[in-house]
Amino acid sequence: MTFDSAVDGPGLCTRTPDALLDAEPPPKDSPRYRAWLDFRSVAVRQQSTMPACHPPPPRPPTRLPTGDIAVSVLNALDPELTVPKRVAGRVSAPSDWHPADPLDPLLVAPSFPTPMYRALADLSQDLLLPGVGDIPANCVAGLAINPRFVEAFLVGLNHHVGRLLLARHFPTDQRGTCFRQFWDPAGRVPAPATAAERHDIPALHEWTAASDLGEHLRGGRHFVLLLRGDLLRRYPDAVIYLAQGEWYEPGTGLPSRRRPKSAPPGLSPGAPEHPEKYPLFRGSLAPDVTFIAFPVTPEAAIGDPDPAGSRPGFFVVIQQQLTELRFGIDTAEPTALTGSWRDLWWGNVPLTPSGHIDLDQPLQGFGDRTDNPLGLRWGATSAHQAAITTQAPFRAAIHASDLLEPPP
Repeated sequence: MTFDSAVDGPGLCTRTPDALLDAEPPPKDSPRYRAWLDFRSVAVRQQSTMPACHPPPPRPPTRLPTGDIAVSVLNALDPELTVPKRVAGRVSAPSDWHPADPLDPLLVAPSFPTPMYRALADLSQDLLLPGVGDIPANCVAGLAINPRFVEAFLVGLNHHVGRLLLARHFPTDQRGTCFRQFWDPAGRVPAPATAAERHDIPALHEWTAASDLGEHLRGGRHFVLLLRGDLLRRYPDAVIYLAQGEWYEPGTGLPSRRRPKSAPPGLSPGAPEHPEKYPLFRGSLAPDVTFIAFPVTPEAAIGDPDPAGSRPGFFVVIQQQLTELRFGIDTAEPTALTGSWRDLWWGNVPLTPSGHIDLDQPLQGFGDRTDNPLGLRWGATSAHQAAITTQAPFRAAIHASDLLEPPP
């Protein structure tokens, strides 16, 4: 055989001319020996005339259906199929029982309590308060909040963040309101008791279709006090609030005037009838601008200039902190005597040639005090001196009508 034609054999071209020459002959004394030589000679000549044989081409590799395998593996591992199947083999249930799937993802929205006026001011202070750079130094002014602008800003911000969450496949029901805080209520009196009381707007999906922009801001249009200058830099703990005004008669023949109304003893500061209104929020702009909002409208703060009316308006009160003691003696002679140590001024105090207070000498032109419940005596002890020279806290009151133009 010069080649093997068997399909399941070792393959074609297993015999070559060299293989035929090297084949083992029969014995020489065998009658077949001469026939074998003749056959080998013919076979070698025949094999030499045939073209060279090549091995059969390799079989192409079998492609794995990876897509089908992936689908099969995911289906085999799907908890919606595997868990019920495993549980059903152990627990039986009525065929009409279809409870809610506890494996459904939670649909929530993130909430950011950051006051977003700061982010707006970081872009440009003029976006928050147009013309802030033109405010003169050491001045005080009245402003009003623009509810439409605040609501429009928060709506646009929440819309953009919602699109980002959706693009990043965040598991949300697309109704969440991520930003509901524009102002900073950190200094509110009384402090917010819940997170909902801190929010400036309700959730956006709770807004009705019939409502208008500007109707959802908590409290609506607030009166805002703006201060610029050295006052709060020098007295950072000054107390600032609104005091309801009241009309009084300063004297015969004089026109009626307004003054701050004092709160009755025992009345809670948070009571609606309390004459003092405390800040809703407070903020600042570099380098020296501070703004404070109060829970009254600009119209209520201005009031009615007619004494016969029932709306005397509000005073802006800037008061020294009661716990920050300050010692000193008045430089000017008092215009009205009170009979207390508050009447003392430098003209009553004897000085040494070096300009220091001479405690060995009595006060000049300053008799006994009729209003002296503590029995204080000049030069008695250091405690007496401290009590006598303690300065009463200073308080300044400015009516809101001097800070805002009345409505047309």
